[in-house]
Amino acid sequence: MLELACGTGRVAAALGAVGLDIDFAMARRAVARGVPVVMGDMRRFAFRWRFPLVLIPWNSLQLLDAAGRAACLACVAEHLAPDGLVGLELVDVEPLDAPMAPVHADDTASLAAALTWSGHALVYRRRYTVGATTVENVIELHPVADAELAAAGFEIVDRENDGPRRRLALRPLDNLR
Repeated sequence: MLELACGTGRVAAALGAVGLDIDFAMARRAVARGVPVVMGDMRRFAFRWRFPLVLIPWNSLQLLDAAGRAACLACVAEHLAPDGLVGLELVDVEPLDAPMAPVHADDTASLAAALTWSGHALVYRRRYTVGATTVENVIELHPVADAELAAAGFEIVDRENDGPRRRLALRPLDNLR
């Protein structure tokens, strides 16, 4: 199994997945957890093998613009084993202005964040600490509609809604891969 944008490896470690991440400091923390990590960009990656499950948790797909999401999903489709699935977690992007309490803290990282609506994306102001390094930045979470996933060649085979979070299981529409 492969986790894209694995960060510090919390999910990958728990599931025994291979991680892929573009951030060296985060990947180093994942490796410290025992996660095999490949440094790379989820918009363009290449492995010699296919995976029965590719995970994209924690809104990671929504960090990308439309072209980046399409590129990521194309790479994912190329790397799925026959009958493989994609596990995708999204947050419904809607106008809101909600401060958040610290949303994550463990032995390797802590995260505090605030959300606001910019008119086209959810603006995510975050401060996180990994080891002794604190990073403050602003990212945008772009909306991802079911129609976009279908246009990328995937069908939703299972859905779980948890407040504004959607957890989806996807499979490629083209089963002839």
